Amino acid sequence: MTSSPDRVIATVASYDAGSRAYADHSSDRTHLSRLHERFRDLLTPGACILELGCGPGHDAAALAALELEVTGLDPARGLLTEAKRYDAIRYRLVQGDARGLPFASGSFDGVWACASLLHVPKSDVATALAEAFRVLKEGGVLFTSMSEGEEDDAMPVESEGLERRFYYYHSAPAWLELLREADFGDIDQIVNRGSGNFNPASTGWIETYGRKP
Repeated sequence: MTSSPDRVIATVASYDAGSRAYADHSSDRTHLSRLHERFRDLLTPGACILELGCGPGHDAAALAALELEVTGLDPARGLLTEAKRYDAIRYRLVQGDARGLPFASGSFDGVWACASLLHVPKSDVATALAEAFRVLKEGGVLFTSMSEGEEDDAMPVESEGLERRFYYYHSAPAWLELLREADFGDIDQIVNRGSGNFNPASTGWIETYGRKP
């Protein structure tokens, strides 16, 4: 069996190898506009935000267009290259890992993690949430979109022109408990089962907003 560290490496390598195909496939983000706008509305104008797992930068560009100051972070160099090809003049790009963020504590007003923490092994996801909490200012907002599912182990997925990547699914109650354990408060969570844009074995998207007290 492949270990969790190897699974992370394999997932990043898959995104690197297929970065151009993935960037082109995922360029239409209009289905997420309601989430972008609600996130913006929870922040002050011109807020400084971090996108965890920014990929080719499509969400970062959309959030920057809403007059937010965006820093995008991703471990896959190929995806960051694609972000520069698209519209990176609007935001800053950093290569890094959500489990050890290269930023000072209290650096951001918001953290956006849309379908990115699902690649973090379950043994490490509490660390990633603690890091998001650390880099937020007091009163800062975290948004997460997590694949809903009951599988305990990683699920290998081949889609969107990419080779095998590993996904970790959570139930809505389990994800809510992880956020509470990370000390997030004022948590608002819904499960969207109507989009149909699910990964294999996933039954919906858990969309959650939380605030650092």
